[in-house]
Formats: sequence, structure tokens, C-alpha cells
Amino acid sequence: DILDSFSNAEFWYVDQASVPSYHETGQMTPRQEEKWWLPTPRVPPRGLSEKSRKQLQHKRDCANQILKAAMTTNSSILSDMEVPESYLETLPK
Repeated sequence: DILDSFSNAEFWYVDQASVPSYHETGQMTPRQEEKWWLPTPRVPPRGLSEKSRKQLQHKRDCANQILKAAMTTNSSILSDMEVPESYLETLPK
């Protein structure tokens, strides 16, 4: 639902190769080099409206709550799982 709600966003994404800083210098920033496959977000010259900022913050907060719940669930399930003896035998002694 969160991703689907981005249909009329005030921002957009561009490919790394079309980022002006890359064309001007011929070099990527450290973040661009590390995550070259990620598109770069762009906003209008005047920035985002206050309404869009609040909506994005709300979506971020919701996504973080979902992530925390999923991590808690995963941690709980992993702590309940038994480690197979065959795996323990392959570990260096």
C-alpha cells in the first residue's frame, strides 16, 4: 500500500548517468559509486510542498514500523529454531 500511494508524487527518479554532477566532473560521488544501481531522487526547484513533506514523513514512519515488526518476528522465530547437528559438525573446532 505504501508503494502504491506514490502514484502522484511531487518528486521523481533519474538514472545515475543523467545526474548533472556526474556529467560535469565525469566522476561519481562515493554514494553513487557504492550504490550505482540506485536511481537518484529529484525534486522541483522550489522543493516539496509542506503537504508532500508531511506525507513522506508519515510513509517513512509507517515503513519503519513495518520493518521493526518484521525484524522482531524474524528474531523471535530464529531464536526458537534449533541448529541442525549436521551444521554444527561442519564448523571449525
